[in-house]
Amino acid sequence: MAGRFGVVAGLDVVPLADAELPELLAAREAFARERIGWYGRRRHLAQAASHLLRFVGVSGIAVGAVLPALREAFPLVAATPIGSFAFGYVLLGLGAAAVAADQVFGVGRSVPRLAAAEFGVAGELELFRSDWAAAGEAPAAEARRRRIDLARAFTAEVNRLVRRESERAQDMVV
Repeated sequence: MAGRFGVVAGLDVVPLADAELPELLAAREAFARERIGWYGRRRHLAQAASHLLRFVGVSGIAVGAVLPALREAFPLVAATPIGSFAFGYVLLGLGAAAVAADQVFGVGRSVPRLAAAEFGVAGELELFRSDWAAAGEAPAAEARRRRIDLARAFTAEVNRLVRRESERAQDMVV
């Protein structure tokens, strides 16, 4: 629908009838909600993955560090396969690897970046809605022109936010 209105990629906007303005508003709102939803889902996924990696890491380190003491305190633990000293070192290594994976791959560090993009697009959507309503108070021809300009500027700003977040994500990888 965005291509029909010509507001994406800097195309010239064809004159719209007043009846098409609600469609333009709905299309721009859907455009923003789609991006907000995408960033929200990615943020929740990254947050869950980071929490899981950290939990596994801290648990592995804690159990691996305590295992030699348990072996000494409870002779029955020493008789089990997990009671060997080697198993404690394996748990320490796995725990450290999980914490390192979270740090190296930037899973936890991506959460604030994704949240900033999500909330930035949501803020732009709220601003767009209020500007759209205010533009409707002008005479009909002026209101139509303002709303088309608003839709174009809104689309460009959301695309700028998405591009900036993508560049930040790319910088984290390199």
